[in-house]
Amino acid sequence: MRIETAAQVARFIIAWTVAYNHTGKEEYLHKAQSLANSIVNFQTKNAGQYRTWLYIDGKRSDRNWDNAATEAATAILALNDALNNKKGKQ
Repeated sequence: MRIETAAQVARFIIAWTVAYNHTGKEEYLHKAQSLANSIVNFQTKNAGQYRTWLYIDGKRSDRNWDNAATEAATAILALNDALNNKKGKQ
């Protein structure tokens, strides 16, 4: 069963993070965190790669694309920045 690609999920992480940064609404930050958790949970054990295809049954685990991994990592870093900025404001 395919869920989505990491790059597609990453775009939603960015969108929710930007929405949080502009509004300060915690619900947007929580949505971004939930999506980031889904990507991290699908990381492969080999070298910590971000999976391109988020299959529950582990199929296609050998088909990881660098661009999808880059988008996933970029989105998680953007979320991390938002979380760190939130801590600094408290």
